[in-house]
Amino acid sequence: MLSFARAGHCKLPSLLPASSIPALRSAAEAHMRPRLLDALQQKLAAQAGKPLSAVSRDPRFSTPALCEAQLAKQGLPVPFLQHFNCHLECKPLSALARSRALAGRAAALLGVPSVRLYQDSLFLKRGGDSETPYHSDLRMAPFDTNSLVTLWVPLTPVPERGGTGLLFVPTSHVDVSLPFFSADFLTADLAGRYPPPVSHTPLGPGDATAHHGWTLHRAGANAGPDRLAYAVSYVDARATVRRGFKREVGRGDMEDEAGWGGWVRTVKEGRRIPADHPVVPVIKL
Repeated sequence: MLSFARAGHCKLPSLLPASSIPALRSAAEAHMRPRLLDALQQKLAAQAGKPLSAVSRDPRFSTPALCEAQLAKQGLPVPFLQHFNCHLECKPLSALARSRALAGRAAALLGVPSVRLYQDSLFLKRGGDSETPYHSDLRMAPFDTNSLVTLWVPLTPVPERGGTGLLFVPTSHVDVSLPFFSADFLTADLAGRYPPPVSHTPLGPGDATAHHGWTLHRAGANAGPDRLAYAVSYVDARATVRRGFKREVGRGDMEDEAGWGGWVRTVKEGRRIPADHPVVPVIKL
């Protein structure tokens, strides 16, 4: 908890029993298999800066092969394929996301009495996929809160060399002056602004990492075998939808639209109005 508070990230060794990982991986692969088109359409929309609804309705992108061809034609890099809100349809992942092992640890790290399950995702970084650029999760989330944590659980081994584990920038989660330093930190030269980036690899079966919602993190290009990870983001259960967020839809960062697009428009904005919706449930601990 001290490491998380100071640096904005930490390793959670043996968070889950190692014996549970093969079954979780099998469930995850079964969940992803029929949803390849959805993942490719989401990546095409995000990389091209288009609304997901427009891409999914376009007959030019109606098959995985057509999406792959369009990404290649436009030279759009694919850092990973992401499957959103798995807890809605995959029972083993739903049980894990709602478990005390994850949700209880998230509440402890955030120092809050209870948490809301904001978003869970499967991240498949295939062999040959490009690097994941630096980003922070809260920048893409619809909440008016600083209390967000993401637990990242690899379902395949992540070795120290060539394993494409997450690389975290220590103390970046408390750098309130970063927007004044650079309007676009995704392309800024941040060398010397923070301590050297940290990776918690190697990560074996059952190990995990946690990072704060404002912590900058990235992952390298994958020159090895496919890497599969399950990530769950939790917010303070009292979190509200940021005032004005709905006006930003279609103009702001739409990377996570596939996650919040189905519920955020039905929830009232503003302080003192909890973001109550079945897709983002409060976890009873």
